[in-house]
Amino acid sequence: MNDREVLDYLFFAIIMCGFVDLFLYIITGKKARWFKLHACINALIVGLTYNNVFMIVRNPQCGFDEKTTNIDGIFTVALHIYHCLFFQLKTIDYYHHGLSVFIPILLVPNINYRFNSLYYFTLSGLPGGLDYFALTMVKYNYIDKLLEKKFSSIINAYVRMPLGTIAAFYTYTAAVNENNIIIFISLNAMGFLVYYNVSYFGKLAIENHGENKRQLLN
Repeated sequence: MNDREVLDYLFFAIIMCGFVDLFLYIITGKKARWFKLHACINALIVGLTYNNVFMIVRNPQCGFDEKTTNIDGIFTVALHIYHCLFFQLKTIDYYHHGLSVFIPILLVPNINYRFNSLYYFTLSGLPGGLDYFALTMVKYNYIDKLLEKKFSSIINAYVRMPLGTIAAFYTYTAAVNENNIIIFISLNAMGFLVYYNVSYFGKLAIENHGENKRQLLN
């Protein structure tokens, strides 16, 4: 996939985010708008990464095979660009987008392995999609806030953090076997960012549940 194709797909993905956002707004209203959009695009990313992730589960060695398409990554970037363009950002959002999205944009083109689908499945796919769906349920009063916090802590502890650690280890393994200095640096930086992301935000989710539970009991 050349640079022009990447830009074309990125433009299409941003437009698609807009159509999904508009569709959800029309049929469900403005409430929890970002949560609903994030959950839907995350579901799409799960679909785009599923085949590679399933192949890695069946045969871990194939994670080091060459990756043939990066559409999963393009939709991940598109979603976060859309967030920056059309939603009011908090301080944590700038931090998240910078470390977890826009710095990796410089690194991922040098990491053409099947295992990089684990990045998107883990960081912008299944765990986050379930999390944002639960947040939507809170906004619509289907579940209470404490239950959502508990669910988020479980998803982070048992799904997102372990998968992110596996993805980081794949990246480290590729790095120690890489002779090209640019790719070597990219792999090491990306491995650190993935591990730091799942560890830091997972820790926040677990602590947040504990703090909310403590406040409720007091």
